Amino acid sequence: MSHRIEQVNSLIQRDLGTIISRTLEFPSGSFVSVGQVKTSPNLKSAEVLVTITPKEMSEQVFEYLQKKTGFLQRELAKGLTMKFSPRIEFKIDKGGAQASRIEDLLDEIAEEDARYKKQ
Repeated sequence: MSHRIEQVNSLIQRDLGTIISRTLEFPSGSFVSVGQVKTSPNLKSAEVLVTITPKEMSEQVFEYLQKKTGFLQRELAKGLTMKFSPRIEFKIDKGGAQASRIEDLLDEIAEEDARYKKQ
């Protein structure tokens, strides 16, 4: 990956995270964080991976986020000093959900182990 694309990815991640946290209102108790950004080599599109918590609200929050894509695109373009602003596409980051599931399983194992040792 070129240094320029890495810089654009980092800039989009930072700016979009700020825009989302300051301007969008999500349902109470939900949180959205911008994870990895993957910009195409021609800088025309960017895949933005987001983590949504709690998991139970992810579908509702993701739909709201997708409806706001045009607004977020315009706000992002204001801060980028590029000839063209990449077209953003949101995707849910499955890595965070998988990590959470693994953590839950490890907690269950630890609880079972503690019960077994008491016997």
